[in-house]
Amino acid sequence: MIAIAISAALLALSVAALIKIVKISHRHRYVPARARTIAPDKMPSVSVCIPARNEEHAMARCLDAVIASDYPKLEIIVIDDNSVDNTSALVRSYANDGVRFVKSDDLPKGWIGRNYAYESLRERASGKYILFLSVDTHIGPEAVSHLVAYLMHKRVEMVSLLPSRMDNYRLSVLFAPLRHLQELLFSSKNNPAAISGGWLVNRELLGEHFGDLSDLKDDILIEQHIAKKFASSESGYDFIINAHACDVSFEKRWSSQVEASIRSYALATDKSLVKSVATLLALLAVSLAPFYVVLSFGLGWYAAALIAVLAELALMAMFTYYASLIWSRGTALAWLCWPVVAIQELLVFIVAAIKRKKGTVTWKGRPVFSK
Repeated sequence: MIAIAISAALLALSVAALIKIVKISHRHRYVPARARTIAPDKMPSVSVCIPARNEEHAMARCLDAVIASDYPKLEIIVIDDNSVDNTSALVRSYANDGVRFVKSDDLPKGWIGRNYAYESLRERASGKYILFLSVDTHIGPEAVSHLVAYLMHKRVEMVSLLPSRMDNYRLSVLFAPLRHLQELLFSSKNNPAAISGGWLVNRELLGEHFGDLSDLKDDILIEQHIAKKFASSESGYDFIINAHACDVSFEKRWSSQVEASIRSYALATDKSLVKSVATLLALLAVSLAPFYVVLSFGLGWYAAALIAVLAELALMAMFTYYASLIWSRGTALAWLCWPVVAIQELLVFIVAAIKRKKGTVTWKGRPVFSK
């Protein structure tokens, strides 16, 4: 009976996750036909603001893509957060293409580097809207036009999006950590999903809601908290899935994705013991499900084993459906990758808990938490 109860709980968890992903994708799926074309005289100005630290490997591709944008009212600002590689010189070489280079001041005490970069960029931007863009996020020529049209069509003042992966069949895609998937699964009306790779926001309203961002200076989930404020106010917020339809994609090395997931999990273990234990139990359940199936059959618990098989199939379907939202191709491989990805996620969580305990979680070489 206990084995059947465990299997039933796992099945309920798996089906709930599948249903949640399907629902949220239908609610936030980007459909170009719904975004009206903006008349040239109605187009608001947009400042593309890019925070960078040690981004020499990806900066040129990012800037080339932004410069190729067809949006007519665009300014481009890059702030270099004290890089130790060739990022500064690379950005300066784009001056003739209209790219404005900003050298960051020394990081003030208590600030996370990216948050201080956001504030520095906000102060220098002149556009009605700011598109905060990660160096790993690549926009096509029509991407800014799509995003602005969508924002105006939805009558909101902030949007963020889940970028697509166009470089499929790489290990960094097939075995990417599940940070974005978790953000979708745990999102709600009062706690909307928001992705740091690309978000468009009304510059003046951002200042009205948060001032100089000093209240969020050490907030690892700064985008989510800004989105929550906009969603709960008259300003309005929306989240976009199916980003390849609006010409936005991203590439990120596997190691960088793991590092980002470690930071996210470290925050969870820091703020709530209950949430940490619940997350650990959930990861144990989904990662060890195949082994539980084999054990159940071996011990003759056939009813429990069959229920557990259904649960594992639901998890595979959930992950495959999620992959269909962000992979441009190769979705059929997702169900094969799922068992490895699930075990990897459990290991990432354990590493995050250890590093948080030791105070060794870092962001671009800087410690996030004090010991």
